[in-house]
Amino acid sequence: MLEILSNVREMIGYVLIAISVFLTLVGIIGVFRSKNIYAKMLVAAKIDIVAFTVLFIGAIIRSGISWYSLKALFVLIIYMFLNPIVTSKIAVAVRSDEMDPTIEDDRYLVEDPEDK
Repeated sequence: MLEILSNVREMIGYVLIAISVFLTLVGIIGVFRSKNIYAKMLVAAKIDIVAFTVLFIGAIIRSGISWYSLKALFVLIIYMFLNPIVTSKIAVAVRSDEMDPTIEDDRYLVEDPEDK
């Protein structure tokens, strides 16, 4: 019975880690689709904290109750506290430098051959 619970715990951990990888990939696509630097920062910060949280919860569940899980929980709490602060400070720095918030980089745009 104990072995079955251990296997279920590991499976739940692996599923959460896989969800974290999926969320990260979706976030990368969202960052590339955004045109404004503030929108890019918002998408990056949100997906970063969600994917990181799910990843650490999956690792904690997979490892069980141990010193590792306590340390991982401590790192997760610190990260959840500091990530919004750092993102806000970066946004303030961008605004104070009076940078143009729009991205005019057309390297990734595909031109329509009929327009030529």
